[in-house]
Amino acid sequence: YPGARLPQALLIQVRDEFGNVLAGVPVRFTASPGAQTEGASTVTDALGQAEAYLRLPLRELPALATAEAGRQVVTFSARAVSGTLPGFPRFMQGTSPETRDALTNAAAATLRYLQDTGQVPASNGAVEPTLLHRFLKDFCVFDPRGEKICDGFLMAPGGSAPVMNLWRLPAFAGGNLDIAPAGLPTGIKAEQIRDLLGQGIPVLLGLTLSSGGSVLGSHFVVANGVSPNGAILLHDPSPVFNRTTLDEYLAGFTASGGQYRGALQVAVQLAPRSPSPVGLLVVSGEALTEVSSAAGSCGFALSWLETQAEPGSTALTPGAGRNIRMHYCDGILPAYQLDLGGTGRQSFILTDLSSSGGRSETAASVPAAFRFTRPGPSWTAGLQQLSFEAASVRNGADFSTRLSAGVLASIFGQGLSVPGQPAVVEVGGRPAMVISESSFQVNIAAPRELAPGEHLVRISSGYGQAEQLVAFQAVSPALFRQASQRGVVLNQDGTLNSPSNPARRGQVIVVYATGLGAVASQGELEVVQTPVAGFLDGNPLETLFAGFAPGFPGVYQLNLRIGAELPPGLQQSLTVRQGGIDAEAVFIAVQ
Repeated sequence: YPGARLPQALLIQVRDEFGNVLAGVPVRFTASPGAQTEGASTVTDALGQAEAYLRLPLRELPALATAEAGRQVVTFSARAVSGTLPGFPRFMQGTSPETRDALTNAAAATLRYLQDTGQVPASNGAVEPTLLHRFLKDFCVFDPRGEKICDGFLMAPGGSAPVMNLWRLPAFAGGNLDIAPAGLPTGIKAEQIRDLLGQGIPVLLGLTLSSGGSVLGSHFVVANGVSPNGAILLHDPSPVFNRTTLDEYLAGFTASGGQYRGALQVAVQLAPRSPSPVGLLVVSGEALTEVSSAAGSCGFALSWLETQAEPGSTALTPGAGRNIRMHYCDGILPAYQLDLGGTGRQSFILTDLSSSGGRSETAASVPAAFRFTRPGPSWTAGLQQLSFEAASVRNGADFSTRLSAGVLASIFGQGLSVPGQPAVVEVGGRPAMVISESSFQVNIAAPRELAPGEHLVRISSGYGQAEQLVAFQAVSPALFRQASQRGVVLNQDGTLNSPSNPARRGQVIVVYATGLGAVASQGELEVVQTPVAGFLDGNPLETLFAGFAPGFPGVYQLNLRIGAELPPGLQQSLTVRQGGIDAEAVFIAVQ
């Protein structure tokens, strides 16, 4: 479609005259005017390959993309063609309770398209709005205590109008359906919608409609194609609004004697795949909810007005139009934190979407934080409190349990930090420097004076205090690494080592590590007391310096000279040995 990115990357491979693949060769991708390349490789990888994606012009035009490497050139061509997803059904709103809801009609049309194209089964029959409405109205599951949970349509805490629960649609599709966002957390962009349409995926869109500057409520449509000028085409279930493009809603239009304008709030895809078997759903009204885990922000949230806009409907009075907010997480990690915000006393509903079910409603004066854990068959909510295990205190470079004096350590747990209230960490009764912190992870530089043995690690935060007895060794060498196990290594000129920027033989590299143990002052430098040796593919390197890296608490640096006689290679194994302990190897490039 015009403006869409081709779903398949353009791929090249570079070989020499003998057929050997060439890694680290610079590559340049360029596109013809109106088109552009995205995510392009700048050098070939270990297989001699490089790739780029091509985004087509916003018109029905041809596009060219050229790849140049090693004085060789190859050109790809593609053409943008407008249209709609073939055979997309048109279900329209009616006057009966089963067909009045725009969201049900839009979801039914999307599901029917997936059924008609064979992407999801018709386990409960060929879907149409009346059938889907009745299915969701009668939908119930049982929790581990045998209590019935019926939430195919649900209300947010404090709400007054039932809203279709998108996360119960998979049950209609035989479990082969996943609810996924169609936009970035930073906002919904037209190119993302075009990209999904280019892959044959319709996008469910939720709008907030207003008239004369006054909010009327929400409305739902389905993006199902792209016009010759790049506009997103719609299936609009409203027989009165009946817009054909998203731009009409965003710019404003006249229908049935009224002036209307839409603001895009929701973009979601019904993906034909199995959802997480342990997902969880948080539903709230006016409360603000943020769910996070040790991996960062969790899942995604959808929010819209529970009142649906209709032609000629009166404007919602301030405070009368309530929002419903649905925040989904896949639940694959053992614990999550919910930060509840807003004003006054707020409530949320936690639903376990697994086969064992489970649903609970919790209220609290905000701000408040809750922990979600799964001690039994279902997710449960409780007030957040600080906790961690001895085994969760890890070496910050390789995340092993080897620790020593001065090491950069990462401590994993729950409730370790509260925003605005710095965590306090002590090791063996001595304060440890806190370098970074979140509720699930605190990074520290351990005290330099620790002797080998077991020491009490104590953490205090706004969620309480906890302590564990943790073993420390004399040394615990570990090398910092980037992606693909490549070391954090600087070449002699101070640039980062990589296959496209290898170190030169005979020169010095700077290797960053932690856990090299006690140090002693030598002038302005702090040098390790236990000797360290470096090895490149098993060959010894000359160690010129090993000590603390100035300005980086818990981080050591080693200055190692690469022998001029050593062989070159873009994937050479580098390790260090100290006190009889070998650090896990990383890769560097040498020419």
